[in-house]
Amino acid sequence: MDLGELKQLDAEALRTRLGDAERKYYANLHELQEQLTRQNAVQALSKVLLGYGDPEGALDKLVALSVRDFGVEKAVVLQPRDNGYAVAAIKGYSRRRVRELGDAVVRVEDERIAQIRDGDKSRLFEILDGDLADTLDLSQAIVCPLRSDSSDFYGLFIVGFSLSKIALYRTFSAKDLDFFDMVGAQVSALLQNIRLRATFRKFVPRQFLDRLAKQGLGNIALGEAESGVVTILFADIRSFTALSETLSPQDLLNFLNSYFERMNSPIHANGGFIDKFIGDAIMGLFIDEDPAVGAKNAVQTSLDMLDALRSYNQQRKREGSVPISIGIGVHTGETVIGTVGSADRMDSTVLGDAVNLASRIESLTKQYEVQILISSSTYDLIAGDPTIQCREIGLVNVRGREEPHTIYQVLYGSPQDIVESG
Repeated sequence: MDLGELKQLDAEALRTRLGDAERKYYANLHELQEQLTRQNAVQALSKVLLGYGDPEGALDKLVALSVRDFGVEKAVVLQPRDNGYAVAAIKGYSRRRVRELGDAVVRVEDERIAQIRDGDKSRLFEILDGDLADTLDLSQAIVCPLRSDSSDFYGLFIVGFSLSKIALYRTFSAKDLDFFDMVGAQVSALLQNIRLRATFRKFVPRQFLDRLAKQGLGNIALGEAESGVVTILFADIRSFTALSETLSPQDLLNFLNSYFERMNSPIHANGGFIDKFIGDAIMGLFIDEDPAVGAKNAVQTSLDMLDALRSYNQQRKREGSVPISIGIGVHTGETVIGTVGSADRMDSTVLGDAVNLASRIESLTKQYEVQILISSSTYDLIAGDPTIQCREIGLVNVRGREEPHTIYQVLYGSPQDIVESG
């Protein structure tokens, strides 16, 4: 409308026009603010879920943030079971109802739910009925499939209102459907990433992934690296070659897996992780902002590994097998954690002279007929700890190094527990 037309309007018509324009302006402003708020909420949700290493924790956070930030009364994630759907995460219900639903399986025969499960789009139910409505107490709901690009189906994400509370909320619209479509897609991608990380952790330690895959698994690049002080632990089975010659390949594999399983627990219990298995040897790493903490954890691990070995040997004796002994070497020093290899075949590893020295110290346990040896750098970090007893072996020549190195034998954690043998 131009100025001439405005001049022809009487005062009442002009006020009406101005009022309409003002209402339209504020309506548009409110819509833009709501869109911005929701976009910020989705970004915040994504950042939070990225920090989870398990799907269960991520789904619990999803429903909690949905009720808090997305303007819905109830939020539920259902996951498929043989005879229906089980509640995997829930928010917005009474404690009694949560307990009831925790053991419930929703038997959904509705063809519409099957279409959502098999598709990749959400659906708005103006009036929800049947088993799903009765079990979840929902009158109006949006049902989103959680499905990855590889078509893995994680379940149904459902948000909505009960009949008794719907008057307190504005009802859903097509815009809400588009929004929760976006939420479902983002959550699906995050769940896929969590699953991939869980699979990768079986081959690549979580501590490496946390450092080298900060931008996601798809962004790991050759040559990614971080440097820092690390305590390295090497453990090796004595006379392994002779032992392996008495076993069939399958029995040897079973033995190693049984042994590694028992040695794994002390390492993880003390905050370390296994970098790799090298034949019968274990290479463990202990990283902490305070190098003294990493050193203490590694030395404590070595003692706990000997305790685990005693228990394992008792079992082997009962089974008629020969007990085994191990040697452990520990050293603390500067290393580089990074990826090595080629563009199509990479591996994560720790590099540096500290790694070689830890391995050399472990090999000296055979020469000195002891079970645990540590370097002077590790000893200096734990020397004030009254719970660990050590004795100096002295200056020794370490293979591959020109200058002698002082090493120490680790005894048990109190004087009355001094090592019985070695």
